[in-house]
Amino acid sequence: MWNVNIGTIFPDIFPGTLGVSCLGKAHKKYWELFVQDFRNYANDKHNTVDDTPFGGGPGMVMKCNTIDSWLSDVYKKGKIIYMSPRGRTLNQSYAKELIKEDLYIICGRYEGVDCRVLNHWNVEEVSMGDYVLCGGEVASMALVETCARLIPGVLGNKESAEQDSFSNDLLEHDQYTKPNIWVPNNSEMSYNTPCVLRSGNHKAISDWKLSNSEAVTEKNRYDLWIEYIRKKEKNVHS
Repeated sequence: MWNVNIGTIFPDIFPGTLGVSCLGKAHKKYWELFVQDFRNYANDKHNTVDDTPFGGGPGMVMKCNTIDSWLSDVYKKGKIIYMSPRGRTLNQSYAKELIKEDLYIICGRYEGVDCRVLNHWNVEEVSMGDYVLCGGEVASMALVETCARLIPGVLGNKESAEQDSFSNDLLEHDQYTKPNIWVPNNSEMSYNTPCVLRSGNHKAISDWKLSNSEAVTEKNRYDLWIEYIRKKEKNVHS
């Protein structure tokens, strides 16, 4: 059982998208979610979780004693994460590492969190990309979903996760379903499904998927394509 504890000032947001579809069905069977309100760990009668930053500046900063009290109460063992644009960018390989141990996720708000509590608890900062959200709640849902779907049994088909984009250093190939020939509304254009996908020739289909993945990756993510070629050439010469 993979356990996730989330600290936030907006606990009612959860489980959100984590409670539907395959993740919702797998909840309590393959993974468990615990959500705590930081305000319950404040040390004053007003349940204050933030204060003005030393040195001046706009906004407020979340207090270290509140988060320290939360961690002191819930932490057993595992990795502590703070959702932050300053952190390591989440990717598929990193997600595979994260499901190896329980997670404790700090959802920041305002201008961020007093860094002293992050240093004291050896917190790992994790980013969802080069942009800024109002808080860590949406980011934490994305992180948990990315990780939980990799747990064996969560997805109905094991191959679904294995064929995801980034799992083999490539983006996923194009997908097709019925009808074989599609004509859009109010259009004279028609679009066909590649014949090979209907051939029943598993080797040919596998080759097409790889070739298509390579073409899509080279077109859409040239940075990934260069890394893929580098690894491919390294394997040839090793």
